Amino acid sequence: MNKKINNLKISIVAPVYNEGENINFFYESLIKYLIKNKIKYSKIILVIDPSEDNTFNLASKLAKKDRKLKIILFSKRFGHQQSLLCGLNQVENSDVTIMLDSDLQHPLNLIKKMVETYCKGFDIVNTKRVFSSDVSIFNKITSFIFYKIFNKLTGLSMETYGADFRLISEKVRMNIVSNFSEQNFFLRGIISWVGFKQTSISYTALERKNGVSKFNLFSRLRFAYNGILSFSFLPIKFFIYFGFTMSLISFLLTIFHVFEYLNNAVLPPGWTTIIVLLTFYFGVSFIFLGILAKYISLIYLQVIKRPRYIIDEELN
Repeated sequence: MNKKINNLKISIVAPVYNEGENINFFYESLIKYLIKNKIKYSKIILVIDPSEDNTFNLASKLAKKDRKLKIILFSKRFGHQQSLLCGLNQVENSDVTIMLDSDLQHPLNLIKKMVETYCKGFDIVNTKRVFSSDVSIFNKITSFIFYKIFNKLTGLSMETYGADFRLISEKVRMNIVSNFSEQNFFLRGIISWVGFKQTSISYTALERKNGVSKFNLFSRLRFAYNGILSFSFLPIKFFIYFGFTMSLISFLLTIFHVFEYLNNAVLPPGWTTIIVLLTFYFGVSFIFLGILAKYISLIYLQVIKRPRYIIDEELN
């Protein structure tokens, strides 16, 4: 490893939730890897969403032995993205920040390669997941569809199968924490939006040592939904155009049935068709109103300026 890399100041940010079975092994593996590869770190920052197990107690014991290990406990569960934001806000005296999950599925041996890539002149080193054979076809397809839809609706170029396992320079970190105040914080979209010189490294996710993934289907859907609404107004435009189209069809059907009535002097058949169309139209209208209400709620949250997270306890 060259001298330039050895002189870098590195901070590591890891969100933690219900990882009592893994937290000790994660910390020990990370420290062992950094020492073995002679990578100097300023801080390791663990941001803990209040967990149902003993995650915080175990992390607190580790913090007593290592002053470079900073532990942050939220007052309530604020989620993965806000945990990353909080960690980025806590970084000090670093040249680069590396973000990774604490469940050990992000391979630690990629850290050295990320730092080496940064030293070649990149401000952001993203990672791209390569799915192993044990990942279901459903997960692969839904992930692919999400990235394609997100990029199409937003006009961004977010890496397909990208992850929140990345390295960013101090310049990028300062821009993110200083300039982005949205309540619905979606870091992957922001990273894609900010520009700078970026590249990506492929990796295969490791198996969890203990426990199960907290990122279920519902979490994925909510993640995708919030991400798209954070960066695109096209859903509203689509339903406006669709609404106009349905209104035009309804108007033409009305003219047709009036014409039939005047010619035959009887009520025309096809009321079932009309009822179906009206039902469909009102269903679409309520979907549109729901999406519109979501945008309004995001505006409301932005206007009232509630804190994006609250820290309960802080160690080191």
